[in-house]
Amino acid sequence: MLHTDSAATIAASRSWRAALMATWCLLLPTAASAQESQRETEPDLSELIAPTTERPPFVPPPSCAHVIRTPEYRDGGFAGMVRTIYQHTKWPASPMLNAQYIEEGKVWVEFDVGSDGKVYDARVAVSLRPDFDKEALKGVKALGEFIPGVDATGRPATITMAVPVEFKIR
Repeated sequence: MLHTDSAATIAASRSWRAALMATWCLLLPTAASAQESQRETEPDLSELIAPTTERPPFVPPPSCAHVIRTPEYRDGGFAGMVRTIYQHTKWPASPMLNAQYIEEGKVWVEFDVGSDGKVYDARVAVSLRPDFDKEALKGVKALGEFIPGVDATGRPATITMAVPVEFKIR
């Protein structure tokens, strides 16, 4: 009796598999034709998008498009400028001396160097904190004269510069 039940189970299993295979064979062409019809309705984007191998040329902003020579600090060039700024900049006194409130970072200061070589209109471009900003401005305002920048006509020109003033715990 066990043997015949087993044979009946195997026969049912085989007929089930055959039915599944027949269904699969019928659905496979339908799925393939659905994919083909989808391909036909979708536009070929490769024709619309042309590969670019060449980048557009760099165009400087109008404020610096005609600068031939940037201003140079008279007292030692860039290194002298940094030295002067740091000589006149102190770590701000903080009301909270707890180590968790000590902050490090950079204040970016923009300023104009006039055609006469003097510093005008120093302003904070990127702030760290008001007390650090004040110290950074104090350092930049202490700068002496520059050799003025030159524009395309060969005449001295007013040019905007930016410097980072870094506050770091050593």
